[in-house]
Amino acid sequence: VRRFLMTKKESGRLRGDGELSASSLRRLHVTLNAVFGWATKKGIVAANPMADLRAPRLSKTTAKAMSAADLRTFINATRRHRLHAAFHLLAVTGCRRGELLGLRWEDISTPDIGQASITIRRQIKKEGNRPVVGSLKTESSMRRIPLDDATVEVLERWRAEQEAEREAIGDGWVGSGFVFTNEAGETIHPDWFTNLFSRLARESGLGHATPHVMRHTAATLMLEAKVPTKVVSDVLGHESVRTTTDIYQATVERMGREAVAGLGALLTGDA
Repeated sequence: VRRFLMTKKESGRLRGDGELSASSLRRLHVTLNAVFGWATKKGIVAANPMADLRAPRLSKTTAKAMSAADLRTFINATRRHRLHAAFHLLAVTGCRRGELLGLRWEDISTPDIGQASITIRRQIKKEGNRPVVGSLKTESSMRRIPLDDATVEVLERWRAEQEAEREAIGDGWVGSGFVFTNEAGETIHPDWFTNLFSRLARESGLGHATPHVMRHTAATLMLEAKVPTKVVSDVLGHESVRTTTDIYQATVERMGREAVAGLGALLTGDA
């Protein structure tokens, strides 16, 4: 088992051209521990060989995010762009790039004012030069995210524009059923979308930015708005609240200090 994990650490990628990340190695460790734990209980093996093997520690990383002002700048600068609705939805939901591109119209529910939502069920992944439909990153990635009424209006305008494109192209329309497509109704390649996003960010004067930066921005702004960490974790589709607090450690710690300072001021009468 030790040899297996070491091999995966050194050249664990499917193509054999690089090491696995600490998070991937940790998932392997957890899975093996669960399997051998079960086998030990059933008497298949005498002892769990994972007992003396320590799981890799995950390094604390600082997520990059736009400021609220930069986010407004980007959204305003792309307001006339054909895919403005996609950028807007990224900003308010923090969904992953592949999840955004994998949305179908039936995944959007608008039963009444104030009750709208989207359901994340699949993602678009890249297979060479082709975009393909794939399963979500984790089981917790399948989730329902509430939508505000302003976002619903943005999506409704985009749906009308897409319908106009369909009528204009006629028989050449592919009709993939996805919310965000190219002008012919075809699935958008994830890399193409990232390149477009980065170019528009540069043209907006924001420097280098990617759709993943938008995800971090949504998460950071939600936390700064005092949205409970559990709610933020659910919206982002993280495996656990611990994942959220690990990624956004600096933001959570700053909020904690502000909360403690506020309580201290209250007790001393300075509030």
